[in-house]
Amino acid sequence: MGWHKTILVLSLFTAIIFLPVSMSLCHAALAIYILAWMREGQWRQKAELLKSHPLVWGFLVFLALHVIGISHSEDIANGWFNVQKKLFFFLLPAIFATTLSLDKKAIQLLFKGFIFTCVVTTLFCLAVGFYHYQTLQMQNNFDISTLSLYQHLNPDANLLWMFFSYIELASGIGMHPTYLAMYVVFSVLLLIHLYTESFRTYQPLKKTGIILLFFYLEIIIVLLSSRILILTFTVITLSSLIFILRSIQVGPIFQTISVAVVLAPILLMVLVNPVARYRNLQEPATRETYLPSDAGIYSYSTGIRKSLWVLSLRVIMESNPVFGAGTGDVKGVIKKMCERSGEDNIIHSYDPHNQFLYTQIGLGILGIAALLICLYLPLWVAFRQKNYFYLGFILLFTLVATTESVLESQKGIVFFAIFNSILVFPYGNLSMNSLKKLAYG
Repeated sequence: MGWHKTILVLSLFTAIIFLPVSMSLCHAALAIYILAWMREGQWRQKAELLKSHPLVWGFLVFLALHVIGISHSEDIANGWFNVQKKLFFFLLPAIFATTLSLDKKAIQLLFKGFIFTCVVTTLFCLAVGFYHYQTLQMQNNFDISTLSLYQHLNPDANLLWMFFSYIELASGIGMHPTYLAMYVVFSVLLLIHLYTESFRTYQPLKKTGIILLFFYLEIIIVLLSSRILILTFTVITLSSLIFILRSIQVGPIFQTISVAVVLAPILLMVLVNPVARYRNLQEPATRETYLPSDAGIYSYSTGIRKSLWVLSLRVIMESNPVFGAGTGDVKGVIKKMCERSGEDNIIHSYDPHNQFLYTQIGLGILGIAALLICLYLPLWVAFRQKNYFYLGFILLFTLVATTESVLESQKGIVFFAIFNSILVFPYGNLSMNSLKKLAYG
């Protein structure tokens, strides 16, 4: 491996390693990667590669629409901040599409590094949770209203679960549980992709290690108690399992047993862990969690999201349908709608908790069209080329984007920018002109 390729791989490896724990170091590593990419030179060849990759153009159009959206924003400073924080999202696709020294073998090493990172960080979170339990520190999972309902529905719940679940578990690395769960689900997807095809050839010890790692990650996902990620994990895992079993012509009885074995830990953990049970079963099934107080205040996560989604739809109907409210004004216009409607929420959040609504409000029809092109034009190409790995990745991102404004947080922006760019360009080499089935690695 030449020194230039070594810098590219090491800087990207460093960015991936620090992605869950330090955005500053992750950004610094990506900056080094970009400098190495520039040092690579061969600009004429890079220009030709850029011309041959129409899948890059949607991201550049999306950038242009963000800049145009600042011109009619009331909060211009926030508009520029919004553009600045998304720079990696806009630029990394073009950079990865024109990187000349990054091969698939090196990228597979990066994938394994990400799995390793998720294992280490979740083990650290468990250790921190144990320390907090031993010292009986105050838990941060629920506010007063939610805690009251949780205790009412789970009067005999062991305090231990509070320190190994949801916000408390992810707080070990200072991360939101939804984003940590998204990383862990992607690690499972990588595990399936990297090891399924050759699994039968492995020694028994390696097979056992891979299986135990899968179930460990599965348990962590349930402990993090993010409803959308538990659903996503279930859909991706079962789809992958059924596809694999059918491709090797396994009988229906063994298929049923395999599905049951995979589902059992999820169901067991949701039922046994009162925090996961409350988050995934009890709160969504309790009518009062969707209703505001007499003062119009929503206190529960289900009601808060319902309220913000409804308010967002009202804002969309009143905003400029083509260009939206402006790049920096999304939260501001939702706050104004809250004041007009007499509704608010206990956390005073004016984030719609849905990336598609967020983009539609800020940038209108043009913006949401550009976002959909960025996400689903590569998906269409991947589907034609039977690239099911990429389909799983986009399914993961799409489901998270329905309940989180995932491209408004660095944990979501950089995650998607890095891995989507890798999967579309140097690794997947998705081509709109080819129907050839991909052969990775």
